[in-house]
Amino acid sequence: MKYNLLFDKKSGEENKMRKIFVLFMFILGNHVLFAGDIANFINIGFSEDSRYYMFAQYGVSDTAVYSEIYTVDVNKNSFIKTGINKKEYPVSSYPMDDGSGAFYKGLVELSSQVQKNRVDPLLKGRCLYVNINGEPVLDLEFRDFKTGKTYKINLLQSVSESNGPESSFGLKILAENPGEPSKAYSAGSPSIKRAGVKGYSIKSIYLTPDEKSMVLVIAKSVADKDSVSVRYMIESFAL
Repeated sequence: MKYNLLFDKKSGEENKMRKIFVLFMFILGNHVLFAGDIANFINIGFSEDSRYYMFAQYGVSDTAVYSEIYTVDVNKNSFIKTGINKKEYPVSSYPMDDGSGAFYKGLVELSSQVQKNRVDPLLKGRCLYVNINGEPVLDLEFRDFKTGKTYKINLLQSVSESNGPESSFGLKILAENPGEPSKAYSAGSPSIKRAGVKGYSIKSIYLTPDEKSMVLVIAKSVADKDSVSVRYMIESFAL
């Protein structure tokens, strides 16, 4: 009875708060509707000889959970012949579902390819950098405390909005080691224009298990009607 009496006394205030809450949820709902989705990135692992690298991205769209699993020839910086595997599963996702089920199902279906290329999920490579706060990162300078090398990395992008978003990018890398000449590297394909991509950012950087090559994970912002989604790609080069 005490609770009901308190509620009755504040009924006008409660109704006001309820209206504010409904308005807030309406605004939030519209924001989610037009915000697109940020795919989850998975470093599946490298092969024992560091030649192959597998990664995945997965998530939830408006109509399905999806999974994309890629196998890369690190030396060639390109997908192997059967290295692009995209799946969508048109099922209703539960609240807080991140789509990981689609990834696990897709990985099980590719188990023979994992074994053929001798990819070992325990061989993640040595991580040199991770973008934690999610803000766009185009320029980096960091030190590899194991080797003492300092890396300076610049992501140079070109973005056009004249006929819808279109962009390209290249990477300039400078490695400096005390007492040794500096080494310059380049990666990316500045000549390739990607339709629908509004920009790029460096997400993470790994060295292959043999530490003879570097793999950079690049996040790309993709326009899709009224939303912007985030997807991933990689660039690799020999050190």
